Amino acid sequence: MLAILITDDKDRLTIGQERLMEAYANLAAVAIESILLNEESHNAQTTEGYTEKLQTALLNSVSHDLRTPLVSIIGVLSSLQEGGIQLDDAAKAKLIKSCLGRS
Repeated sequence: MLAILITDDKDRLTIGQERLMEAYANLAAVAIESILLNEESHNAQTTEGYTEKLQTALLNSVSHDLRTPLVSIIGVLSSLQEGGIQLDDAAKAKLIKSCLGRS
């Protein structure tokens, strides 16, 4: 909203001056709206980048948490298969059960 204080009748604006003031007010409103939209766009891009970083960190964490036990399981099972570990059948079965998460 734009207001002009006129204290004297001789200071009244002509129709042309009123239109010019209205045009300036509209230009100012468009400029302000453009700035606000630009800031909103920048904030959205920043939020999107932050979200992508969080997703990547989460996936890396989950991947690491899964990879570590899988590597251990694969190592133990490979050793059992190749006969690198000398165990009786009961010990092998117990080891396999522990790798599979069964007690």
